Amino acid sequence: MINVISSATSALSAQSKRIEGAASNVANAFSVGSLDGSGREAYTPVDVTTIDRGDGGVAAQVQNRDPATVEAFSPDDPSANADGFVAAPNVNLGEELITMRFAENAYKAAASLLKVGRELDDALLNAIRKDV
Repeated sequence: MINVISSATSALSAQSKRIEGAASNVANAFSVGSLDGSGREAYTPVDVTTIDRGDGGVAAQVQNRDPATVEAFSPDDPSANADGFVAAPNVNLGEELITMRFAENAYKAAASLLKVGRELDDALLNAIRKDV
């Protein structure tokens, strides 16, 4: 039997991780580095996926994005090579904002499931009390 409260809390935790990952990507989207690795390293963005735990719950899996960086023209940056290019994090701000919105909605749904699970438990306990 699936424990509704356990499933809902695992979903809340997983969506929190997804929001955390996207927020980190947004906050560090302009943390560039050198292309050849000789100087400062660019931020490595993360992707957070939700995986089935097999018990009715889910877990968040965090992994580095591949490819982590893209070339960007920034000739005034100290990390720029002779041609003016730097390694920029492979972050699309629009996609990250959509990810955060999706995670927010999933978090709200899991919170609603938690509330419904509690209400069902209360209704079951009340029904048992009436029978006793």
